[in-house]
Amino acid sequence: MKAVKEASAWLRDPNVRAVCAILLVLVIPAALTLYTVQIPMQRSDVAKNPTPLGYTVSLLIYLVPVLALHRWFSRKFDEGGGMLRRAGRAVSRARTPVAAQALDYRRSAFRRTLLTLIPIGYALDFVFGLTFLTFKNPRATYFEYRFPAVDFSIAGLKPHIPLEEFVFYTLGFIAILLVYVWCDEYWLEKYNVPDYTIPPGQRDRGLPPFVAQVMLLKPFVIAVLLVAAAWAYKKLGPHQYHDGFPSYFTFLVAASLLPSILLFRATERFINWQAVSLTMFWVALTSIFWEATLAAPYGWWGYNEWHMMGLFVGAWFGLPIEAVILWLSVTFTTVMVYETYKILICIRSVCGVSWKTALFGQDFWGWVKHELKPTRSGSGAKDPERALAEHTSGVSGNRS
Repeated sequence: MKAVKEASAWLRDPNVRAVCAILLVLVIPAALTLYTVQIPMQRSDVAKNPTPLGYTVSLLIYLVPVLALHRWFSRKFDEGGGMLRRAGRAVSRARTPVAAQALDYRRSAFRRTLLTLIPIGYALDFVFGLTFLTFKNPRATYFEYRFPAVDFSIAGLKPHIPLEEFVFYTLGFIAILLVYVWCDEYWLEKYNVPDYTIPPGQRDRGLPPFVAQVMLLKPFVIAVLLVAAAWAYKKLGPHQYHDGFPSYFTFLVAASLLPSILLFRATERFINWQAVSLTMFWVALTSIFWEATLAAPYGWWGYNEWHMMGLFVGAWFGLPIEAVILWLSVTFTTVMVYETYKILICIRSVCGVSWKTALFGQDFWGWVKHELKPTRSGSGAKDPERALAEHTSGVSGNRS
C-alpha cells in the first residue's frame, strides 16, 4: 500500500498526469481496435526479394533528422564549452563561470547520454541478438557480412547481426535525443525549466542536493512484479506460445524501465513534459511506419517467439508487444538520462563537488542506509540530503 501511495505521489505533477492522460486516450481505443483482429496479416515472401536494400535505405528516417537537428544544436550551443575542448579554450580565452557553464552542460550531457545508451543497444545485439532477433531477409541490407553474436547453445559466437543494426541504434538514440532537445530548447522553450544554475536549498527551485533521491527497494520490487506478470501471461495467457521465458521483456525492464523509475524523482521537475509528449509522438509515428508497416511484413528483422511474453499484434504482422513497449520506454529513458547528466554536471559546477557527491550526497553510506532502511522522523539520524543542502545553502552563483 505504501508503494502504491508513493507511486501515486510521483504522478501528482499536472504535466506528468497530462502526458499519462494523453497516452491513455490514444492507447486504449487503439488497443481495443487492434484486439479485434483475429487473423494476422501474412508476411511477404522474402525469397522474392520484395524490398531490395530496404533496411539500409530506411535508415534515412533517422539520418535526415539527425543531420538537420544537429546543425541547429551546433549553432545554438557553442562547441567551445564542450567537454572535449574546454581545456584548450580555457587557456586561450578567459570566461566567467556563468558563461562557461552555459556553454558546457548541455553539450556535455548530450555526449554522455549517447555514450551511455548507444552501448546498451550494441550489447543487446551482441549478447542477445541471436537469442531475441531474426533477420530473414538478408537482401534488405547492403552488406552481406554479419557481425558475431553470442550463441548460448554452443557457448560461442555466430555471425548474425547486420551492420545496419548498429547504425540503427546509433542514429536512433541521437535522433530521439535531438528531437527532445530541439523541443525543449526551441519549439516548446516556454516550458523549459531554467533552474540548473540555482544552488540547492531553495524550496521548489534550484538544483536538488544530489541525484540519487529515490528509494532503492521499491523500484526493484516494481521491476520484479512486472517480470512476474509477464511470466504469468507467458505460461497462462490465451495464446500458443507457452514455452520459454519473457526474456526480451525482462531485458527492457532491466535496461530501460527500471532506470527510468530510479531517475524519475530527481529529474521529474526538470523534464520538459510538453517536449516529452511531442518526442514520444514522433517516435511512435516513426516506429509504426518503419517497424509495423515495413520491417515486420518484409522480414527486415523479427522476434523469436520463445523469448516473447506471447502477446502479438496481428494487424502489425504479429509484432510482439515488447516492440511497442520499446517505442515508449526508450523515449522516457533517453530523456531521463539526459536530464540526469545535466543535473549532475550543474551540481558539480554550482556546488564545487565531486561526481560521487553530486550523485550520492556528502555521506554515501548514510545515503545507502537511508534508502534501504529509512529512519523514523525524530530519530536524530543524519539525513544525507539535508547534509548537502546545508553544505550548499550559502553558495550563490556558479563556481568552476
